[in-house]
Formats: sequence, structure tokens, C-alpha cells
Amino acid sequence: MSHTIELGAKVRDRVSGWVGIATARYEYVNGCERYEVAATDKDGKPEGFVFDVQQLEVVEAPAAWTQPAPQAPEPAPAAKRGGPRGSTPVGR
Repeated sequence: MSHTIELGAKVRDRVSGWVGIATARYEYVNGCERYEVAATDKDGKPEGFVFDVQQLEVVEAPAAWTQPAPQAPEPAPAAKRGGPRGSTPVGR
């Protein structure tokens, strides 16, 4: 099934005017496709509502998700040789 809205996109409900980020997609057995749209209210509390895909329009495409480049692991410290006295051979 081809999804019409990419998660992370900023969308607007054409009926209520609600604007937010598409955070979840629900697909039902009967073919119904719905999206949860989350935003913050005037007090800064997160809110989310679920809308049919036909009611939504994309306002802004989602930002590209980038991951930082992997860092090379730190090299292991060199192992000491020669036992507790250092590198001096025993018996000398």
C-alpha cells in the first residue's frame, strides 16, 4: 500500500484547521488509513488527534533525518609485558 503522507510531515486538517506533525499512521483491515497529528496547545502541552487521510493536506515536507557519522573506536591501550617488574628478565 502506498502511503500518501510521510511521517514527520507538517499537515493541516481541512475541516478543523488543526495543524501539527504526522506522528503515527493507522491502517485498518477495511482499508481505512488515518494519521495522528500532534502539536502543542497554547499552554505548551502536547496534544494529538486522529484524522482520515482524505481530510489532511501536507503543509511542509518532513526534514531529512540524518544520523551523525560513526566514530572510530578508541584504540585499546598497549598491554604491558614482562610481569610485575616491567620488561626486565627474571634471574638477572
